[in-house]
Amino acid sequence: KSLELYLPDENSYIDEKTPLLSVSPPKRLHDAMGLLDDMFNRIGAMITTASIFGDNLKKIELPQGGDDRDISKLVDLSNTIIDKTSSIAEDLGSRLKNERKK
Repeated sequence: KSLELYLPDENSYIDEKTPLLSVSPPKRLHDAMGLLDDMFNRIGAMITTASIFGDNLKKIELPQGGDDRDISKLVDLSNTIIDKTSSIAEDLGSRLKNERKK
């Protein structure tokens, strides 16, 4: 066990001679490692989502001329990809909110 004492800030004095002391919980290495682990998990989830989005973009085949039906297929495919990506992003957002509550 240890106790760390620091000189109080000049703005925290009750009067000219009496400082107001406050106590803060100690910093634990385990807590810092847990925060770092959470950060890397969230970054990994973001990278995965971006990767899935990139893979979906690669699947889009642009029509080479043709009639309006080709453009309609492209629009339908684009809407499907956007909907799927939005669903993944919403799922990631809800998982991050649940992690914050823990």
